[in-house]
Amino acid sequence: MIHAGMRVVRINFSHGTHEYHCKTIQAARKAISMYVEQTGLPRTVAIALDTKGPEIRTGKLAGGSDTAEIELKAGDKITLSTKKELEANCTKEKIYVDYQRLPSVVKPGNLIFVDDGLIALMVKESTADEVICQVENGGKLGSRKGINLPGIPVDLPAVTEQDKRDLKFGAEQQVDMIFASFIRDAKALTEMRQALGPKGEHIKIIAKIENHQGLAHIDEIIREFDGIMVARGDMGIEIPTEDVPLAQKSIVAKCNKVGKPVICATQMMDSMMTKPRPTRAEATDVANAIFDGCDAVMLSGETAKGKYPVECVQCMARICAKVEAVLWYECLRNSLKREIRTSAADHISAVTTAIAEAATVGQARAIVVASPCSMVAQMVSHMRPPCPIVMLTGCQSQAAHSLIFRGVYPLLVEEMVHGSFNFRCIIQSGLKLIAKLNILEPGQMGSMVLVNAMSADQITFRLFHIRQQTTAEQDQEEHCRKLALEQRCKEMALKKKCQKLKPEQDCQRKREEEECSQKRLTENCATSEENLNVCPKKECPQKDDYTSKCKQLKKERQAQAEAEKKRKEESEKSCEAKPVSCKLVKIDECEEQSEKMSYKVEAIPGSHAGLGEGPHWDVDTQSLYYVDLDSAGINRYDFKQNKVYKAKIEGETFASFILPIDKKPQEFAVGCARRVSIVKWDGVSAVAKVVRTLFEVESDLKDNRINDAKTDPNGRFYGGTMSGEGDIFKQWSGNLYSWQAGGQPKRLREKVGISNGLAWDTKAKKFYYVDTNNFEVVAYDYNQSTGDVSNPKVIFDLRKIRPEGPLYPDGMTVDTEGNIYVATFHGGSVFKVNPSTGKILLEIKIPTTQITSVAFGGPNLDILYVTTAQKFDVPDPAGTTYQVTGLNAKGYPGVNLKI
Repeated sequence: MIHAGMRVVRINFSHGTHEYHCKTIQAARKAISMYVEQTGLPRTVAIALDTKGPEIRTGKLAGGSDTAEIELKAGDKITLSTKKELEANCTKEKIYVDYQRLPSVVKPGNLIFVDDGLIALMVKESTADEVICQVENGGKLGSRKGINLPGIPVDLPAVTEQDKRDLKFGAEQQVDMIFASFIRDAKALTEMRQALGPKGEHIKIIAKIENHQGLAHIDEIIREFDGIMVARGDMGIEIPTEDVPLAQKSIVAKCNKVGKPVICATQMMDSMMTKPRPTRAEATDVANAIFDGCDAVMLSGETAKGKYPVECVQCMARICAKVEAVLWYECLRNSLKREIRTSAADHISAVTTAIAEAATVGQARAIVVASPCSMVAQMVSHMRPPCPIVMLTGCQSQAAHSLIFRGVYPLLVEEMVHGSFNFRCIIQSGLKLIAKLNILEPGQMGSMVLVNAMSADQITFRLFHIRQQTTAEQDQEEHCRKLALEQRCKEMALKKKCQKLKPEQDCQRKREEEECSQKRLTENCATSEENLNVCPKKECPQKDDYTSKCKQLKKERQAQAEAEKKRKEESEKSCEAKPVSCKLVKIDECEEQSEKMSYKVEAIPGSHAGLGEGPHWDVDTQSLYYVDLDSAGINRYDFKQNKVYKAKIEGETFASFILPIDKKPQEFAVGCARRVSIVKWDGVSAVAKVVRTLFEVESDLKDNRINDAKTDPNGRFYGGTMSGEGDIFKQWSGNLYSWQAGGQPKRLREKVGISNGLAWDTKAKKFYYVDTNNFEVVAYDYNQSTGDVSNPKVIFDLRKIRPEGPLYPDGMTVDTEGNIYVATFHGGSVFKVNPSTGKILLEIKIPTTQITSVAFGGPNLDILYVTTAQKFDVPDPAGTTYQVTGLNAKGYPGVNLKI
C-alpha cells in the first residue's frame, strides 16, 4: 500500500488492545523501512491514532467470536440494556449498551441507529435500566457496534478515560497525529493535550466532525485544532442524509480559507471491500472531494478488512492524480490574496503568496522548500500552487505532519538530519532525491522555485530552469568521473616516475661529463674552465651515446604526452554526448564480448498503460501490438503515424496478450482470464468485441488466469497460467501449455509460479522459458515437428546479479545472433545475455522499474520495444512503452497464430 500511494497509516483504537496496536505500529514502521531500502527514496509515512471517542457501543455476543452475528428482522422486539452482566452475553432478545443514561435520554418514538445506520430501532418504552424497541430496519448485528441517537443531546465526556489511556500510549509510541472522534466543541483539545503530556507535544490533533453539535461549533473547532476530518459515516446518521454534501462543502471551504488541512473520509470506495473495482459513483465521490478542496482522502474498512486493499489505494491514487491534473485553483488563490493581512507579523503569508504566484506565472514543475520545520511548505500549500511542493527537512515529525497538506512531498535530507544548514548542499542533495519522484521526465527542461526557509525571519526564493538528467546521462557522468579519476591517477604515477628518474639521469650526465673532461685533459685538449661542459664529438665518443639517449627519451616523452592528450580528448568527447545517449554498462569484466556503444531510450507518445504487456511486432501493418492487462485494453502503435490507438474489449476484465491471427486481418487471439478469445478489432476504434472462444484452460481453477503467450516459428500457441490471488510471487499453481490448430491444449509443464517470457533460438532448436518465481531463464530442447520440449537447463539465474533482490525475470525475446533479452520486473533494466555462457553482455536501463516485456520491431527490426507497468509503481513514467535504438542488433518479427 505504501508503494501504491498510502501516506498515513490510521490505526483505529475502537478495537484491539495496546499490545495488538504496538505490534501494528512496529510492523508499519518496518514496512516503511523496507520500502525506503528497496526504492532508495526517503519516503515518509505518518502514523495516526484514531481515538474511540465518547461513542456508544453494543456489547459482545454471548459465546461467540468477534466475527459472530445475529439477524434482526423488521417487527422483532428487542431490549437495549445497561446492565453490566450482559456486557459479554448479548442475545437476540437483549443487547448491552455502554451508555448508562440511555433510558433517561430517549423517549417513545425516538429512532436509534445501530452499526452506521444499517439497523434502525424505534423506542417503544423505557425503564430504569432498559429500553424496549421494535426493529424498523433489520440486518445482521455483530459485536461492539456503534449506536447513534440522531437529534438527541447526550452528556458524554469529551475525552473518556479510555481515550486518555490511548493518548498516553500514543505519546509513548511517538505517533505523528491523533484523529479525535466525536468532537463537539473546542474544549476537548485542552483535555487531550493534558493526556498527551510532554512526550506528545509535537503530535498534531485532527478533529473528526461527526454530529450536529460539532457542526454547530465548527468555526471554533477549526480555529483551535490542527486539522479537520469530515467523518461522513456517523455524520450521515446524526444529521439528515441530504444535509451531508452541504456540510462537507461548507467545512472544506472554511478550512481552505484559513489554511487548515481537511480530510474527507468514510465509505469513499465501500464497494471495493468485496469487489476489485469501485462504482462510478464512488469514483465521482473521490473526485468531488478533491474538487471541493480537500487536502486528503481516506480509506477505512476498504483497507482494514476489505479483499482488495492495495487495489483500493492504487485506484484512489489514480483518481487523485487525474483530477489534480485538471484542477485550477485561480479563484481560490485570488480570494486568499485579497484576505492576506499586510501587518509585519504576517510577513510569511506575503512571501508564501509570492512563491505560489511565481510558480504559477513561471509554470514551475515544482516548488522546493528547504526548511527545518513544515510551516512554510504548509503555508505555500494553502495558496494552492499548480505544482507539487517538495519539502526538504531533517525532522521526521515535521515531515510526517506535512503529509496531510495538499501537494506536499516531504523528503528527509541527510545533511539536515545531521544538523547541517548549508542551503547549497541541501539543495544539491534534495535535487538528487527529487529526480526519483519523476517530476521532470528524463532529459526534460523545466522550472523550479527554490525556497530558502532555513530561517523564518528571512525567506528567499528564486525561479530556476532545471534539466532532469536521463538515466543514461547519470551513467555517463559516473563514467566520466571514473575516467577523470583514472587520468589523475596516471598523471600522479607518471610524475612520481619522473621524479625518481631525474636524479638517475643527472648522475649519469655528470659521470659522462667527468669522463669527457678527463679524456680531454689527458689528450691535452685546449679547453678553458667554461668549456668543461662541451664535449666535441671527435674527442668524446660517449657524447654520441648520451645525445642519442636524450633524443630517444625526449621522443618517448613526446609520444607519451600525445597519447595522453588523445585519450583525454576522447574522454572529454564521450562526456559531451547527447542528453539521451546512454553508455552501455559492462556487467562482467571478464566477458570479452562486452559491448561498447551508445543507445537511445525514448518514450512512445500516448503509450501509457496501467500494466503494459505482450508486445508483438506485426510486419504487415508495421505496428506494435500490446495489451493493458488489468483494464482489458488492447493497443496498437502505428510506426508510420507515430501514434497509439487504444481499445477496450467489451465485456472483459483482463487482456494478458494479443496475437494477430494468420491470414485474417482485424482478428486477434487475446488472453481473457482463462480463455483464449478471438477478438475483432479494426486497429482504430475504441471498442473491440469478442467473436468466439478459441479454447479454455483450467476452468476449475477460478483464481488462475492465462499470463504471457507467444507463437513458435510454426504458428503454434505457447502460453502459461498463474494464480491471480494472494501473494502471486509465492504460489506455484500455474501450468505451461501449447496448442495448435485443430487440437486441444497440451500441458507441457506443471507447478508453474508466474508463467512469463517465451522465446526460440535462431534455429528453433532451443525453447527459452521464464517462470518468474524461480528467478531463472531455462533452456529446453525443442522438437519443431511435434512442439514438445525436454531436457531443461538453467542458463541465467538473476539471483546472482542482485542477491539482495528481488529482481524478477519477466518477458523475453531473441536477436538474430542468438542472444536473449530479459525484462526485469522491479529491476528497471533489460539484460542482454549470451545463452551459451550465461554471461551478461549489456544492461539496458529504462527510466522506470517495472519492466514487463520486450520485442524487436520497426521497418528494419532493429528497434527494441519495452513495455512497463504502473500497477506496482505509481509515479510516472511507469506504464509507458519505450523504444530503444542504437543497439547494433536485429530481431525477428512476431509470428501470427495459425488457427
